[in-house]
Amino acid sequence: MRVLPLALVAALGLSTAPLALAAPDKEPDRAHLEVQAHASVDVTPDRATLTATLWEKTPPRTADDNEQGDALQQARQRLEQRTSQLLKSLDQTGLKRDRLQAGSVSVQTEWLGKRSSSGEDNDERRMRLSVERPITIDVQDLSRIPGIVDALFAAHVDRLDGIRYDVADRNSVEDRALQQALERAHEKAQLMAKTLGTHTGRVLSIQETNSPMFKPMMARVAAESDSSNASYNPGTISVDAGVIVDWALANNPR
Repeated sequence: MRVLPLALVAALGLSTAPLALAAPDKEPDRAHLEVQAHASVDVTPDRATLTATLWEKTPPRTADDNEQGDALQQARQRLEQRTSQLLKSLDQTGLKRDRLQAGSVSVQTEWLGKRSSSGEDNDERRMRLSVERPITIDVQDLSRIPGIVDALFAAHVDRLDGIRYDVADRNSVEDRALQQALERAHEKAQLMAKTLGTHTGRVLSIQETNSPMFKPMMARVAAESDSSNASYNPGTISVDAGVIVDWALANNPR
């Protein structure tokens, strides 16, 4: 067995060891200024959505009544007739048909009476079926709302979910709220830096604390002695935005 000189072994060991990279000098902490700002934009709605529901119910019967199917078909026919009449009435208000959406027909089961103590249906417990259809109305001229509401009540709608006001161009309103939040953050940063005898440098980071949120509002209805004097006040919609901006500060005070 050949013995290698000790100096050679040491040299080989050094050559196979991983090279240690010199750690770069840590960048010294730089002064910075973090500012949080919020802005709110109020806008007047320019569109609205109304949702009404029509329904027809079958007479109460037992679940195994053979005439239940015929009663359901008759209820559906009555519902379709009422829906057609309502759409014609809405046409007379000046609404375009593409602004009216008649939803799908659905059937709900309603149980009448009480269950027995064992949890099973007793012979006296009866049921009826409810055939329902929603109508959604997109209103782009708010002055038409009183006439539309009158037409809905004249058609004896079974449920009216109220009026939801909105704005057609949401993006521009959200952009305006975000821009105002950023401008407010800039103003605050300049004021703080000036007060402390320095000035802001480049922007290090920008973060939204909350994205601009647009929430359609429900109508506030003020009715007088008769429905013809009812007023529908949409009020205003608020859109909020918030940001956090981090600025570098100048190394040397002014």
